Amino acid sequence: MAYGIDVPIRDEYDECYFVIYNFGLKESNLALESVDHGVFNVLESASDKNLGGDDFDNQLLNYAIAHFNRENNIDITKGFESMEMLKLEVMKAERALLAEFSAKIEIPARHWFRRPPLTITGTQLRGLNRQLTARTLSLVNSLLENANIEKADIHGIVFTRKSAHIAKIQPSLES
Repeated sequence: MAYGIDVPIRDEYDECYFVIYNFGLKESNLALESVDHGVFNVLESASDKNLGGDDFDNQLLNYAIAHFNRENNIDITKGFESMEMLKLEVMKAERALLAEFSAKIEIPARHWFRRPPLTITGTQLRGLNRQLTARTLSLVNSLLENANIEKADIHGIVFTRKSAHIAKIQPSLES
């Protein structure tokens, strides 16, 4: 549990609700918790054992593979070193998109690739992840519905795990 989560709201509300979102590499685990005068109570939990940060990472990786295969008339997946380089470039692009409008995914020429590099925008990345984001929202809605709690009653969402993965779903969950 996040230290001090109840401090800002302790005196303002009798009881408040938080969604705790543990967004792992391979799975998502959620808990709806109430906080009443410093006492935490788990009201409901939900999980998707087949939805995690790796799924989001693989969306962009697969998109990049298709791009480089098409542009270079090759199968990049056959080259171990090229795939490792591409995975690294995809991770760098995802991190860059946290602060920048667009990012380039480029593999050095020594890996038998010609141009062009792949330029991806944050909007394109959200589009690639749309179905996965919808699954995440469905999981949250199910959690709230099972606990009979409205979205408006939620005081906050606490995310755990890798920040780059959280950044992919946080805007959708907060709206």
